[in-house]
Amino acid sequence: MNEIEIKFTLQERNLIIDHTFTGPDLTKRLQIAEIKGKHLIVKYSTYDLDELIGFIAAEANHTEDKKIREKLDRLFKRLTRILEKKIDNQRNQLCCIKAIKCCGLLFYMVPMCETS
Repeated sequence: MNEIEIKFTLQERNLIIDHTFTGPDLTKRLQIAEIKGKHLIVKYSTYDLDELIGFIAAEANHTEDKKIREKLDRLFKRLTRILEKKIDNQRNQLCCIKAIKCCGLLFYMVPMCETS
């Protein structure tokens, strides 16, 4: 499974654990994460990261605490950019033209893919 390595601060981890309804399947990784410098390093699949972003967005949209909302919004935007970049990179890898040489002939393989 292709995973994305995400850096979280301790404050971001606590924000997710303390202020969202994110389940233990996603938060356990935050609790046992490797610490490098000032950041926690956590790996999520694109599916799990998308799910985590959903929990963050839900709480940002429903909290009455303006400071918490602003922090959640910033985290939402950062994680969304990371996820979108990963998805774009995967799409580009799948949609590239491949050339195959066989019997002295050059064949170009163009996979069918949607472009947005």
